[in-house]
Amino acid sequence: MSRQMKSKYTEWVISGILFLLVGVMFAVFTSRIKIEGTSLAIDWYDIWHGLRGPLNYEDFKFRNAPWSIFPLLILGQMPMKASWGLMMYLTLAVLIASVPVVRKKKLYWASILLTVASFPALRQYADGNVEAVVIGGILLSLYGYSKKDPLPLAFGILFATSKPQVAVLFLTCLGLYMLLTFSPRLLLRTGIYVLIPVALGFLWRGSAWIDAVFGIPERHSIVDMSLMASLERLGVPGAINWVLWGAVLAVTAAIVWFSQRTLSRYKAGMLVAASLLIAPYSVGNSVLTLLAVALIPLFQQQRRLGALLLVLVNLPIVMHSPDHRELLTYYNTALVLLIWGLLLWKVWRAEIDREPSPAPALAEIAALPQ
Repeated sequence: MSRQMKSKYTEWVISGILFLLVGVMFAVFTSRIKIEGTSLAIDWYDIWHGLRGPLNYEDFKFRNAPWSIFPLLILGQMPMKASWGLMMYLTLAVLIASVPVVRKKKLYWASILLTVASFPALRQYADGNVEAVVIGGILLSLYGYSKKDPLPLAFGILFATSKPQVAVLFLTCLGLYMLLTFSPRLLLRTGIYVLIPVALGFLWRGSAWIDAVFGIPERHSIVDMSLMASLERLGVPGAINWVLWGAVLAVTAAIVWFSQRTLSRYKAGMLVAASLLIAPYSVGNSVLTLLAVALIPLFQQQRRLGALLLVLVNLPIVMHSPDHRELLTYYNTALVLLIWGLLLWKVWRAEIDREPSPAPALAEIAALPQ
């Protein structure tokens, strides 16, 4: 082994040890926090209980696809508060990795700070949701598709399906582009990598997962920010609701079809926003995915527009109370609709070569050619 290889191997080992040590520190710290009687770890409580048995979909608000949650099963065997701390740590790590590397170091570090300290991120840490799994899945899918590498692509698809309401249109577009651009051999390899864990997970707990997904009691409730739910609560006639819902889907589909067969961070964000709007059920937690996937790259390229959107994303911090819950839901619907429109415009401009799109990559692969 050459001296250079030994040095790189040593760096990886040291980095891995430090990563584990920081994770232990998070687990120890959260284990000492008194969360009884508070709203801390409110989502993680149900997820943790769901992970402890054979994926308990029946008794807890746990609706993640069985094949997408395999990496988190070990957390269900740990003490609840310690596993919450580790989930918080994994979320932080994914968010840092999601920030594209740019030459201006100040801009890069500012982008990391704006990501990890944003209101949607703080909500994720406190609630213990698993949005990081979806974010990591989308970014891995973008990387795997751009490099035509079936392994990260398959992992990305599996993780992105953790929350179908967030990624359904992104995965549909990805599948279409794969069929149009991949060789039969590459399609077969990717399909095998995806179908094996999906089949095993479906045989294991697939029927229970489907029942949980279609039995969501919060659909059309005060927390449901999907377009249809918000319009119905406002008393808009059903026919108009369906026209607006169909318009979002049709315009998104047209952009996907008539644009280039490439997947940028902007296009992925547009598809996530459209998915949240047309989904039967979606909540404000998923705004974090839009922030990590598309808005931070937009901020790095267009400071003023990006800063304005980041202000709007963080504005709910002043509305975050039980008295403003319905207002916050309407705000999130309008915000996602605005982001969808802006990203759609950006994709349109980028696909006719009027301006470049940001790199479809995690931090360490953000410098790959566009």
